[in-house]
Amino acid sequence: MGLIIPKSFIYLCCLFALAKICQCKIDVIEVTECRESVEGKGTITHTFDGEMKKIDLTMDLPDIDIKDDATFVLKLHKYDKDKDEWEYDYDEKKGDVCFYIQQFLTKSWDKARSASNPEIEDECVVPKGTYEWKNFELSEDDVIVPIGMSGRYKFDVTVYGDEPLFCFEVDVDVQ
Repeated sequence: MGLIIPKSFIYLCCLFALAKICQCKIDVIEVTECRESVEGKGTITHTFDGEMKKIDLTMDLPDIDIKDDATFVLKLHKYDKDKDEWEYDYDEKKGDVCFYIQQFLTKSWDKARSASNPEIEDECVVPKGTYEWKNFELSEDDVIVPIGMSGRYKFDVTVYGDEPLFCFEVDVDVQ
């Protein structure tokens, strides 16, 4: 019996290969609340300076930890410049937060953990409490984003424990 490789795995591999070939520049345009509100156990409040690409952010987890088994749902929306409108729910990914941090966001998460007040010690666990970042900035080299195509995108990211924790949206231009 032969090995069956899921199409989603092949698609994901192709996206990562294209992203590496593309050498894309990712420009963050805006960071906002999700379009669809999520009644979560935690909250994120922020101020984003689009010109300086710096963010002041507060993450409040009053009653719950983000544990190493936390998951996420990422909804990708693509801007269709020919129609001058957003194509919502263009794609959707679900996964394990810790796995994706270790695979794609190690550099940026390490930078965020050490810049947090108080500092976040563990790679995959955030204890309940309030965490603040002031004038936090990531460079292009800090993040690996598996988008192989240029264009404008929005990512709605909802993080879950046993139930939703919080949701945020990032609007980017990939060139």
